[in-house]
Amino acid sequence: MGFLIFTILLLPAILLYGLVVTSLGWAASHMALINAGVGILLVLNLLFLGLLLRGRSRRKKSGQRKGILSLLSVLWEGCVVVLCAAFWVIQPLQYLPAGFGELFTLEDNCYGVWTVTACQGTTPGCTQTQAEIDAFLGTQVAYSEDRFTSTDWAYPLESDKAYQWKLVRPEGFQPLYSMSTETLGVGRRNMYHVEISLPEWLEADRPLGREFYVLDKDTILLYRRGVFFRAERTELPSPDRPERPIPPMIRDPEARPYYAEWTITECLGTAPQNPMEQELIEKILGTVLEYRAEYFWFERDSVGGGGTKSTAYEETELMPEAFLSAYGVSLENLGVEPDTYLAVTIDMDYSWHQDTIAAFLQSVGSQFLLLDGETILVCAEGAFFRAEIVPDSWPTIPDPDFQLPAPGS
Repeated sequence: MGFLIFTILLLPAILLYGLVVTSLGWAASHMALINAGVGILLVLNLLFLGLLLRGRSRRKKSGQRKGILSLLSVLWEGCVVVLCAAFWVIQPLQYLPAGFGELFTLEDNCYGVWTVTACQGTTPGCTQTQAEIDAFLGTQVAYSEDRFTSTDWAYPLESDKAYQWKLVRPEGFQPLYSMSTETLGVGRRNMYHVEISLPEWLEADRPLGREFYVLDKDTILLYRRGVFFRAERTELPSPDRPERPIPPMIRDPEARPYYAEWTITECLGTAPQNPMEQELIEKILGTVLEYRAEYFWFERDSVGGGGTKSTAYEETELMPEAFLSAYGVSLENLGVEPDTYLAVTIDMDYSWHQDTIAAFLQSVGSQFLLLDGETILVCAEGAFFRAEIVPDSWPTIPDPDFQLPAPGS
C-alpha cells in the first residue's frame, strides 16, 4: 500500500519538481533568448490589450453591454503585460545560483586542471603557517577518471569508485569545520563535497586536492589541514608529476600465523570411530581454505564455495595427550611428530548456508592445529588432513622502513 501511495502521489510530484528545476536551469543559461521571447510576448499582449480596450470603448459608445467575458479578457491581458514588464525590469533569472538545474557530474564539474589562486580561509585552530599556505599558491592539481595529480605526485586511481561525493548543505558545513560558509565568502549555498579514496598507507601524504568542494564548473575549494584554497579551472595541460612510489609489501607481523590460504593436500588418517567415507575424503582433497580476521572461506570445484563473515577464533595450546583424548587417535599414528601445538577452533554460523555447503563447512576447516609456518593439520569430522600454505597468501602491509624519495629526485 505504501509503495502504491508513493507511486500515485509522490513520484509525479518529484518528476514535476525535476522538470521545473531543469527548465529554470536551462532558462538561466539562455537568458538572452528568454528575454527576447518575453519581449515578443510583451509586445503581442500589449497589442491585444489595446484591441480589447478599443473594442470595449466602441461598445460603450454604441450603448451596447460590454460583457463580463470582455472584462475578464482585459484583466487577463493586463496581468500578462504587468508580469512580462516586471520580468524585464527585475530579471529574476539572474538571482539563480550558477549551475542551477544542472546535474552534477565528475566529468563536467571536476575533471580537468585547476590552478590555486588564493587562500579562501582557514578553520579555527589551523596550525599552518603563512609560509606553508603561500607555498601552494599558483600550483596546479588535476583530476581524471584514472588519475589524480597533486603538487608533488601523481596518484593512479584503480577503482571506479575512487571519487566519493555528496551534497553538503550550509547547516551541515558548520559542524564539520566550526565555521560557516559565509565565513569563506561563498554565501549560503549547497556545495558538492568530493573526496578521493586512496590506500590507507597513503593517509600520511595528505596531498593537496584530495578533498574539495565544488562551487561551480570553474571554481572549487581545496581543503587541506585546516586551509581552504580557491582554485580556478585552467586550460593548461595536466601537470607532469611522477607517480607516487609504492613501498614494497611485507608480511604483516601483527597478523596471526594462520591468516592465509591453505590447500588440503592429503588425508593422514581417519577416526577410529565413525570414520569419514572415502567419497567425501576425495571431495575434500584439493579444497582451499582461507582464514582472515574478518572471515573464513573455502573453495572446492565439486561443491562450490562458502564461508562466513562472523568468525571467532579460539586458540589453545594442545599437548599430544590432550589430542589423543579429544580425537581418539595419536599424533604419531597420523605421522605427525608429537609436540605441543597451537590448536584453533572457529565458531561459525552455518544456518544461512545451503545444506550441502553447511555440511561441508562442518566437516572441514573449523578445527586445525598449526604444525609450523607452512603446514596445518585439519581435524575434520572422522578424518585428518594435511594442508599446505599457498605461497604469498598471508596478509601484507607496506614496508614501514621504506623511505619516500624527494619529489623530482
